[in-house]
Amino acid sequence: MNLLATETNNYVPDVRRAQFTPLYDTFKVAATENVPSKIVMFGSTAGAAGIELTNMTRAFELPHPMKHTVKAVRVVPIGCDAGDVTKLQQNYVLRLIRGNAVELEAPLEYWASGAGTNGIADPNAIASLGEYPIELEHGDHFEVNIIGTSFAAHATTPIFVRVYLDGLLEKGVQ
Repeated sequence: MNLLATETNNYVPDVRRAQFTPLYDTFKVAATENVPSKIVMFGSTAGAAGIELTNMTRAFELPHPMKHTVKAVRVVPIGCDAGDVTKLQQNYVLRLIRGNAVELEAPLEYWASGAGTNGIADPNAIASLGEYPIELEHGDHFEVNIIGTSFAAHATTPIFVRVYLDGLLEKGVQ
C-alpha cells in the first residue's frame, strides 16, 4: 500500500492525521558501470519507478496538504559488494536540500542505516536530528544529492542503496 497515494481533495481545513513513516528513494548502478559523481534523489515517483523503489507521488515535493517532519536520515546499502560500500563511504557526501538551501551535509558513512552489523538490527544506530527536525511542507522543493568521485562498481555485484527520510508524515483528513 502506498502511504503517499494521492487522495481526493475533500479535506477538512487545517486538520491533518499523523503517522510515523519514512519517505524513501533508491538508486541502483549495474555491475561494472560507473557510479555517477552526482546522484539526485526523490525525483522519481512510485507510479514511474515502482513502490519498491520510492514512495514519492510527485517529483521533488509532497502533494497538498501533506507535511513531513524529517527526524532522521538513513542510508541503507542492500546486497552491495563490501568494497563498493567502502568506496561510497570514503568518496561521497549526502546533502539534503530544501528550496535552495543545504539543510544537512555530511559524508555518507555518517548516515547510519540502523540495519545493524553482525546481523543484529539497531534502530537507535541512526543519525537522528534530535531537537532540530526539518519540516517539508507540501509544495516545498526538496531533494537528496549524493555527491562524490565516480568509480566503477564491482564486476559481479550491482549497487543498490536506499535513502530514508524518517519522520512524521501528516496527511489531510477527509
